[in-house]
Amino acid sequence: MPSIQVRPERVRALRCAAHHLTDEAPAPSLEAAAAVCGLQDTPPGSAALALAARVPLAEAADVTRALVDERALVVVWSRRGSPYMVPSEDLGVFTLGLRPDDEESWQAAIQGFVAHLETVNMSATELVSIVSDAVLDVLDGRELTKRELGAALAPAMPAALSKWFDADAFSSFTAMLTRAASLNGTFVLAPRHGGEASFVRTDQWLGAFPQAEPEAARREMTRRYLHAYGPSSAKAFAEWAGIGDGHARRAFELVAEETVAVSVEGAHGVLLAEDAERLSDGSVPSGVRLLPPHDAYLAALDRRVIVPDAARHKRLWRAAGNPGAVLAEGEVVAAWRAEKSGSRLKFKVEPFRTLPGAMMRSVELQAPRLAAFKGADVVKVVFG
Repeated sequence: MPSIQVRPERVRALRCAAHHLTDEAPAPSLEAAAAVCGLQDTPPGSAALALAARVPLAEAADVTRALVDERALVVVWSRRGSPYMVPSEDLGVFTLGLRPDDEESWQAAIQGFVAHLETVNMSATELVSIVSDAVLDVLDGRELTKRELGAALAPAMPAALSKWFDADAFSSFTAMLTRAASLNGTFVLAPRHGGEASFVRTDQWLGAFPQAEPEAARREMTRRYLHAYGPSSAKAFAEWAGIGDGHARRAFELVAEETVAVSVEGAHGVLLAEDAERLSDGSVPSGVRLLPPHDAYLAALDRRVIVPDAARHKRLWRAAGNPGAVLAEGEVVAAWRAEKSGSRLKFKVEPFRTLPGAMMRSVELQAPRLAAFKGADVVKVVFG
């Protein structure tokens, strides 16, 4: 069957709606906003800013209540070992749904530690299993910081790996093993009490471990990926998720009957059939949104689709220290950075082109709301 030919602007419109980044389709709740494909919390606080961009009436106190009091949201090491804020009821989707199903994918999950497997003469699958069991034991009835977790795990590890579990080595390197183990869904990040992350057992924080069946969770995770980033390919999914190519192909096969072939300027992929039906509605995204660094919308790998001018890419996607982005009517029109000093926040906007007055006023009106999420009560907006 021939591919459906689609222009990039139609893909942008579809994705903006999927991510609840239009005035016509804001997220009805914090949970709905996080459910699309999770919200990366890098640097800490970014996920809350992403919620602010998607739920117009949300305040910082609402996010805290959902995380701490209601526990309707939870933060877990998920895609590529990054901290993600997700609905608690969907924890299985964002953990078991990405959990490796073969040695290739477990090796992809532990990244740079693969070179040390020969030291203990075991596979990545075996090592992560040992780490997973040990994490459950050491977190039983207590909350540990990342540095404390490494020290607590050391006695349960093979002797040849003991040097990798002192506080410094674990915090900067070996924690990748626990990031992989987190895909079992058995532990999550506790609300921060300072500058360092801490961890608790899922069953003792939420009352139960994820009950999702792994294949069903993998199918649902793949659906959500395609809804958020389609049209896409299994290879792109593997890179986005940090899993093996074989794992990604098998995940795509689970939803094959729900997809159609789509081509965007010669790039081939698949899209959920129900989303393809909306490609021809002609809608144009409306409204202005201030997206935080590493926002889910910006995590698409086909960057030329969401930002056609490649010269702007190096300003948005950096090796370290990404800025936020101003999304206006489906177009990324500027980058932004915030500098906080006490209770004051300087919000610096770097436009990619001349911005209309109404668009600039919208940024000025929204900046104080972001300042409140950052604990500031005075904000100055500067257009560079």
